[in-house]
Amino acid sequence: MRTILNFILMVIPFVFETGCTENEVSEIVTARILKPTCGGTVMQIINGSLKGEEWKFFANLEGPFDSSSPAATYENAVLVGNVPLDRRVIGDTLQFSYIQGLTDGNYCEIGGLPKLTISVETLKN
Repeated sequence: MRTILNFILMVIPFVFETGCTENEVSEIVTARILKPTCGGTVMQIINGSLKGEEWKFFANLEGPFDSSSPAATYENAVLVGNVPLDRRVIGDTLQFSYIQGLTDGNYCEIGGLPKLTISVETLKN
């Protein structure tokens, strides 16, 4: 009985030290950059089990903002924090592991961005 108790006391700290954090996800996703903004980078998930939301991009370069006429609608969109500045090229694809939510940073609130937020944990390519 004492041996079992000693084993349990040795294993408990190991389990807590190696466990996942609340936001950690080990999955690698492939996503295409749709729109870099000061509020994060809007990306479309192309491959992975993460499901985003429908996102409408409103752009009218020749007149006032018109929310009744989106320039484009994208499925499976997410707002991604901390994409490196040199990797924010519209249309490029990135593969990365992620954590849920935005990492600490200085994000502006511009509205109209996807509500589902993730942050890059590790870039694969």
